[in-house]
Amino acid sequence: MESTLRNRLSQKSMDRMQKIHEKYTESNKEKAAIESEVLYASTEAAEGETVKEENSVSTLSDEPISLEEYKTQIDEALREYFVTDDVMEILYCIEELDAPLYRYQVVMRAISLAVDRGSKEKELVSRLFSVGFSHYLSLFQVTKGFEKLFERLSDLQLDCPHIADDLSKFLARAITDEVLPPSILNDFILKEYGAEVLTMTETLLNMPHSFEYMERVWGARIAALEDIQMTKKLLVDAIAEFYDSHDAAEVEDR
Repeated sequence: MESTLRNRLSQKSMDRMQKIHEKYTESNKEKAAIESEVLYASTEAAEGETVKEENSVSTLSDEPISLEEYKTQIDEALREYFVTDDVMEILYCIEELDAPLYRYQVVMRAISLAVDRGSKEKELVSRLFSVGFSHYLSLFQVTKGFEKLFERLSDLQLDCPHIADDLSKFLARAITDEVLPPSILNDFILKEYGAEVLTMTETLLNMPHSFEYMERVWGARIAALEDIQMTKKLLVDAIAEFYDSHDAAEVEDR
């Protein structure tokens, strides 16, 4: 099945995965092993709930894609995303895998991988949720991803003592970005397993100038997607004007 799946992946995805393999297999082998162990522990309790999910059919294969294969693909795509900052590429990967029943794993694994990294990676995860919401990640999928993390909070804290603080920031940022509604704070599962996290989230949302603060909650300086798109548009317009007028001075003025 794995061979069939890979044969039908786009060449672009195959090239991407090959580069990831070459770059990370050797230099980050030990770290990846530790991360995989932690992630396995955080999802082991949910394996009994995935019997129906195992029948999720990917358009990339004549057979259902397995949950393990999906997690492997998403983990590799996330690691590349942390290097390239290319949010559209990872969203393309999520869409290409086409297994909606598994997409809550994107939320779980993105946060789980980011909490052991720096502010840049955490900002990239928040941006992934914001840009990908609606078309690539549904409200149900994002909510379920957070619920699964909260269910494993006590275990995750053993390996990552600061995860409650990070989760509160991820949750508050998702609410600020309108990925999740404020009513998520009344979610039964979140309240049962992470009341402390919800209290911290409410504190963040109720502080003065909370919107401005949450935009910079991770302290990472990454150009906004809208700024990048606008810059590209201005460059294209300037180049087109130059070819039309051959007036370099006018283009420089822009």
